[in-house]
Amino acid sequence: PVDFYTLIGKENVAALGIRNVSGMPRIVWNTGNGTTWFLGSMPLTSNALATGTKYRVAATYNSSSGEIYIDGSLNVSGPFGSGGTLGTNGILPSIASHFNGSVHDQFFNGLIDEIIVYDAKLSNTLILNDYNAANQ
Repeated sequence: PVDFYTLIGKENVAALGIRNVSGMPRIVWNTGNGTTWFLGSMPLTSNALATGTKYRVAATYNSSSGEIYIDGSLNVSGPFGSGGTLGTNGILPSIASHFNGSVHDQFFNGLIDEIIVYDAKLSNTLILNDYNAANQ
């Protein structure tokens, strides 16, 4: 069975997804050098996600560590696995599926709405303000 479903990602560079950990779905950040995924630790949410529940997820990256916010609150922060600098490759980013270099697979079975990618790391305050504005 598949243990990782990509929400948004780029093969062997970065992927924010849902991983099944001991039967409980959690959000995780994976990173790589453009050719392979880094090994070791990665930010993984501390609480399981409930099926049928809407979540607003934000993730940040600052070259060595990441943060995952759920519904405007920081849930986890931590270092990425060892391996060096985040890489690049010619593979296009994908949403709601994994691209293995030739085909898309491991499709996310759920709804994804309003994906926004910024070219700078958002502060905790901006993430909370964005969450509050979306829920008015």
